[in-house]
Amino acid sequence: MNVEQVREYTLSLNGVTEDQPFGDDIITFRLEGKIFVCLWLGGGKDDIKHPEPRLALKLSPDRNEELREKFSAVTPAWHWNKKHWSDVYYENVEDSLVQEWIQESYTLVKSKLPKAVRQKYNIAQMTNIIIFAIIIMFFCSCRNVKTDSKQDDAGITAEMAYEGVNNYCHSQYDWSAAKEDPSIMYVEMGEETDSTYQVVFRSYTGAFVYFYVNKKSGVTRMEEYVPALDIRNDAGTINIINPKN
Repeated sequence: MNVEQVREYTLSLNGVTEDQPFGDDIITFRLEGKIFVCLWLGGGKDDIKHPEPRLALKLSPDRNEELREKFSAVTPAWHWNKKHWSDVYYENVEDSLVQEWIQESYTLVKSKLPKAVRQKYNIAQMTNIIIFAIIIMFFCSCRNVKTDSKQDDAGITAEMAYEGVNNYCHSQYDWSAAKEDPSIMYVEMGEETDSTYQVVFRSYTGAFVYFYVNKKSGVTRMEEYVPALDIRNDAGTINIINPKN
């Protein structure tokens, strides 16, 4: 993060104000008048000893010790109570960590405010959470609509056509003869056109039923064929996705 990004993020927290009581080279950020971040802008008498961009923030003593041991970019604060304040050389740390630590300092200061004042911020936080949840639900519902739309546009696949015909044939015909000789009774894919799949059912009698499945709607035209007599008959239509319709 750069100095302006640090400033923008800190000011984005609810109720935060800024001022410059210590000179033009330092901005302090406050919650209800309590300082929780001090951002050095460069220049001034500290420029010689500590030229790298930094900020000071308030954390619990244990948290300060933890971060100082883990990160070389976190050191005891130069002009603040070193037990409670740490300097963060924010250009040497990941942005997400800088934001997390600023948020921690903000939360710590908020926790010390009078109960009635804290309640105001808690209500605002809950409102933001509810709004965020509503937004997430809205986008999820939109995405589901788009997904459903894509599935509708995709229509019927060859696997769906075969599965639908196979289920229909097993529910409508007696397959006991196929137990001894599966080759006399089966369902298989036939020819395919731009608009239909052909699925073929062979009965143990030697007759065939051709199912022409519409790729978009699933509506299926059936045609019976008896090779021994060379007879073809229209056997009606069904919806292969929902045969009851």
